[in-house]
Amino acid sequence: MESLNSAALTNPEQAIKGLPPYSAVEALQRLQTLQRVCATLSLDGILFVGGVDGKHHEASHEVLAWLLNGESGRVVFGRGSGGVDMEEVVLVITPTAARLYCPAAIWQALAPRLGLWPRLQVHSPAASLEEAEVLEEHKIRAFIAMLEGLQAVGIPLPEQGDAKPIEQWPLVQAYALQDFEALTGGGFLTQRL
Repeated sequence: MESLNSAALTNPEQAIKGLPPYSAVEALQRLQTLQRVCATLSLDGILFVGGVDGKHHEASHEVLAWLLNGESGRVVFGRGSGGVDMEEVVLVITPTAARLYCPAAIWQALAPRLGLWPRLQVHSPAASLEEAEVLEEHKIRAFIAMLEGLQAVGIPLPEQGDAKPIEQWPLVQAYALQDFEALTGGGFLTQRL
């Protein structure tokens, strides 16, 4: 790798191009960091929901960009993105595993980076699923399966943050739908987990 000279410091984009790509080892190290946080807080899991399904939850976006795209610094905090689109990504991290929902095309891009993750469960709809309603039902069922067996689930909130807005997330609201009561046991996500 070339050293960062004064020309590179005045042109940060050029300096970034000289850096090695985000590796599977780095992705594993970042996962392990979040797993330690999960264990330290005595949580069964930590939930991150990207895009509209999480009402564009800023902390979820930041963590997904940091963990899955290898982003850091200003890029992570909403000032751009050069990696995989996290709009349809849902991730649950447990102290010993990870559960990921993403479309097949996104999984194809992420698979090389996540190849070292132990006990990774991937929920990805088949490419043949094109109808919007069928895809949404698949996502909801995957979300419910990803939370199965967990009792205490954390969601990153701003300092002094209120958890009530979480119940307004479309994916979390779907958890309480009567159609899925047999799978969830009924009730709101924040009441059950």
